[in-house]
Order: sequence, then C-alpha cells, then structure tokens
Amino acid sequence: MAEVAVLEEEIVRLEEKVLHFRQDLNLEAVYMSSSKMKLEHLEAASLNNANPNVSTKLDHTATFSTRPKTTLPGE
Repeated sequence: MAEVAVLEEEIVRLEEKVLHFRQDLNLEAVYMSSSKMKLEHLEAASLNNANPNVSTKLDHTATFSTRPKTTLPGE
C-alpha cells in the first residue's frame, strides 16, 4: 500500500508539472502573438511613412531578450 501512495503522490506532482508547463506555453503563445502584432504594426507604420530615413527593420535581439523564460517547477 505504501508503494501505491508514493506512486499516487508522484502522479499528482507530474500532473501539476504538466499543468504549469501548459500554462507557460499559453503565456508564451500570447507573448509571441502580441510581439508579432506589434512588429506588423510597426512595419506597416514604417511603410506608410513617406520619410525615407525611417528603418523598417527592428532589432530582434531586443525583442527576444525580453521574452519570459519558460521553466518547470523543480528545475
């Protein structure tokens, strides 16, 4: 019986990890979608601007350096 209880606790722990992982994936998807929309908006604004000095490229390192890191509990 003790082995069953240990296995049940492990199942609960793993289910919690899966839940947190899915939540983190969802947050990352929202972040990426938001970033993509911002990028598209900025590119559209740049294209609509008649000023030739405006660059249509963004610094992608700055965009991705602020991305939240997905980690699992216990890591």
